[in-house]
Amino acid sequence: MKVYIAADMEGITGVVSPEDVTSGSASYERARRQMMSDVNTAISAAFDSGALEVLVNDRHGSFRNLVIQDLEPRARLISGFNGTQISCEGIDSSFDAACFIGFHAMHGTVGGVLNHTISSAVVQQVRLNGSPIGEIGLDALSAAAHTVPVVAISGDDKTAQEAQDLIPTIETAIVKYGIDRTTADCLPPAATSELIRKAVSDGLRNVDKAFLPKCKEPCTFAVDFRYTSCALFPTLVPYFRRTGPFTVEFGPVSFIEGTRALEACITLAHSAVQHG
Repeated sequence: MKVYIAADMEGITGVVSPEDVTSGSASYERARRQMMSDVNTAISAAFDSGALEVLVNDRHGSFRNLVIQDLEPRARLISGFNGTQISCEGIDSSFDAACFIGFHAMHGTVGGVLNHTISSAVVQQVRLNGSPIGEIGLDALSAAAHTVPVVAISGDDKTAQEAQDLIPTIETAIVKYGIDRTTADCLPPAATSELIRKAVSDGLRNVDKAFLPKCKEPCTFAVDFRYTSCALFPTLVPYFRRTGPFTVEFGPVSFIEGTRALEACITLAHSAVQHG
């Protein structure tokens, strides 16, 4: 069995503040060590469940949070910012299952710890075929495009609910209960380690029953940005259409092509903030 693990940071055990997930801040190193622990627990559980190969994708911020020297030695790590996909870098149809560790709810989720969608700096909402979608959905559909089911996820309770709404069969490890965007009732690491281990183990044991989400193709994408200038920069490229003061749309496209275009669109929007 070959297992893919995508690792984000906002849903890691004990993480509640933007400072926790921002490199260079006082609390980042503590959160980074806990990220290593949560991820290593998932890796260990995967191997104990029969995995012969585990690939971990660091998908937070600069994508250089996980320290290779501290990684469970049987796993491999994708690290570094410039990839070919906005989500699930390195996944293909050779994988049997995927697990999401440290994920968070989409922007606007009441009580979702550090809720956002892709970029808290510029993005208000992403819509796929007219419906709001977050990183959980984008990553799960990216995996599904390669016929890889997502069998387990860790994060707060709002993350678990968002994942279950999309994938009813997914196993969830709730490591904290969101009170507000930067406040949570957090379980201790000893407890969350067991929850993560159980979710991964149970998910992999039942992989043959896992639900594979799908979206209607060709797809249309829309992004509502935080600032009007963010909507200007992407539409300098004819591929993107401005349909409102804050909104850029594109499509019809295949889902995979759309996620790549989405990354380009948001990268261009960041340029407006940097120059604004």
